[in-house]
Amino acid sequence: FKNTSVIDNPLDGRTFSPFLLCFSGDTRPSPRLVRACQEIRSQCRPPVRIAFLMHESTFDDETRGKNEAIKKRHSTVCEALDIAGQIQADATSLTHFS
Repeated sequence: FKNTSVIDNPLDGRTFSPFLLCFSGDTRPSPRLVRACQEIRSQCRPPVRIAFLMHESTFDDETRGKNEAIKKRHSTVCEALDIAGQIQADATSLTHFS
C-alpha cells in the first residue's frame, strides 16, 4: 500500500487515483467491517478514500422493520447509512440478495 497517490494504467498510460470499494455481505451492521475499512485506508500512503460502499439493507427503520432485521440478521436503511458515515464512503448502494 505504499505510494498510492497515482497509479499508471499499463494499457493506455493514463494515470488515476486509487480508491477502495467496500462490500458488507448479507449481515447485521458490523464494527469489524468499519475497523477493516478504516485500517486498510490508513495503511495506504497517502490515505485512499473509500469511494463506494455496497451494504445490505433489507428492512426499513420502523419498529417492525428493526425487529425483523435483528431476527433475520439483516440491516435497516439507517443502520447501513450509519456504517457509510463511519467509514466516510463517498457513495453508498443499499442492496439485498436472496
